[in-house]
Amino acid sequence: MFGTIPRRNNRKLRLSNWFARERDGDMQSFDVQGVASGVGVLLRAVRHDLARRRSARAIARAA
Repeated sequence: MFGTIPRRNNRKLRLSNWFARERDGDMQSFDVQGVASGVGVLLRAVRHDLARRRSARAIARAA
C-alpha cells in the first residue's frame, strides 16, 4: 500500500555500533569473571588452609 519506504543506508554505522556494544560487553564480562575468579581462588586457599589446620590438630590429638 505504501510502497517501499526510503531508508538511509547506514549499514556501516549499525555494524560499528554493534561491534562497539559487543566489545564493551566482552570487557565487562571479562572483568567480572576476573574478579570472580580471584575471589574463588582466595576462598579455595582459605578453605584448604583451614582443612590443613584441622587435620594437623586431629593428628596432634591422636598422638
